Amino acid sequence: MLAGAIEVIQGDRAWYAYGCSKSRGREHMANHLLQWVMLCAAMEQGCAIYDFRGVEGRPVPDNPAFGQHRFKQGFAAHFVKYVGQMDLELRPGWCRLIRLVQKYLL
Repeated sequence: MLAGAIEVIQGDRAWYAYGCSKSRGREHMANHLLQWVMLCAAMEQGCAIYDFRGVEGRPVPDNPAFGQHRFKQGFAAHFVKYVGQMDLELRPGWCRLIRLVQKYLL
């Protein structure tokens, strides 16, 4: 297997939920074909919107996520700016402990 993805469809909207690909064999661009198949499946089910999900930062060459921007632009994606990710800490003590453990283990 060279690539895999999860697509979620609800009503007239489809979301690219998660995807992965191997470095080996990447020149075959299996992820491009996979996105195309998911777009076609969404259209067949009557979806008006296919959401590629977010990419951080601006689409400029010095951005580490520039490859993702370029990939999505290849499908004529329309970029929409959102507020961003926020965390709601329901248990602040546990969150501090987890961050501390991550700091030393990761």
